[in-house]
Amino acid sequence: MMKIRKTPLKCVIGDAVANENSATYHFPGAEVLSDGSIYVCARKDKGLYDPYGYTEAVRYFPDSNKIIPMPSPSAQDMTPDGSIAAYGCYVSELAPNELIALYGIIETQGREELFDNKTYGMCPIKLRIARSHDNGMHWDKAEDLPYQTPDNMIPSKIFKTKDGIWGFHVEMHNHWEVDYIEPIQARFIYSVDGAKTFDRAGLIPH
Repeated sequence: MMKIRKTPLKCVIGDAVANENSATYHFPGAEVLSDGSIYVCARKDKGLYDPYGYTEAVRYFPDSNKIIPMPSPSAQDMTPDGSIAAYGCYVSELAPNELIALYGIIETQGREELFDNKTYGMCPIKLRIARSHDNGMHWDKAEDLPYQTPDNMIPSKIFKTKDGIWGFHVEMHNHWEVDYIEPIQARFIYSVDGAKTFDRAGLIPH
């Protein structure tokens, strides 16, 4: 379950009281929008190592206590057979009504686990960006992140720095059964055109 801290705590995604059939949720994200609602999304799965998860999203209105299910930004890339699944999905507000979503799609390749116990590798991931012009009711066709590396990048939330740069941090991970190529463990990927194109990166040392 995911809860918003208020008095009392408010369950916004999942079962208010967990039971043996409840799903698990990982990699949550929340954004307070200009209209006062809170956009919340998380990866719904069978556990942290489950590669077959997908994104569930809602908007929560604190004043009315209303919860509205929202279309997942990553749903457009999912496949019915589970060969393409979602990692984490993070939504940020660029301006009133203008949202941007950053998420990873996983090539599960029939794997039973997200992480390899021997190599600590994981299923191949591709980062995608989608945009909404109506607070998440509809999402434009997603595009691949322009910045690429030989290894997997684990996304985080896009935010605006104090000097006006839009960007986000990524963790670096290796692929299944493939030697680790990337010597830097993290990067800050950013845009120099107001969040239109994320094609630059600053290296974050160990």
